[in-house]
Amino acid sequence: MTKLAAKKFQTYLEKISGAKIAIRSAPTAGKFHVFLGNPPIRKR
Repeated sequence: MTKLAAKKFQTYLEKISGAKIAIRSAPTAGKFHVFLGNPPIRKR
């Protein structure tokens, strides 16, 4: 479900701005990030 959401976000962002963003599963150094999906559960 998260991959589908990322693809839709990518499509609409490109329609709005003309920018093609990459879909990644891990952060890339020196890049701006948008995270979609459930955050990891943190143990306290």
